[in-house]
Amino acid sequence: MCLFVWCEVMITGGAGATVLYNLKKRHPTLDLPVIDYDLALLFQPMLMLGISLGVAFNLIFPDWMLTTLLIIFFTGN
Repeated sequence: MCLFVWCEVMITGGAGATVLYNLKKRHPTLDLPVIDYDLALLFQPMLMLGISLGVAFNLIFPDWMLTTLLIIFFTGN
């Protein structure tokens, strides 16, 4: 099996274990869960849109243009 696949399995397993560990934990001072489910539901549509646009741009634009756009984006210009 390819090393890249094992890397994905390890990342997914780590994220899943963290979520399972934090599901029943409570906030130390308030009577609230540690995971804010309302915030997670708010972020999910934006996350899906960003992933979809990123995949489409990666297929449409050449590598040099993606690199240039990322440099411009990360430098804040």
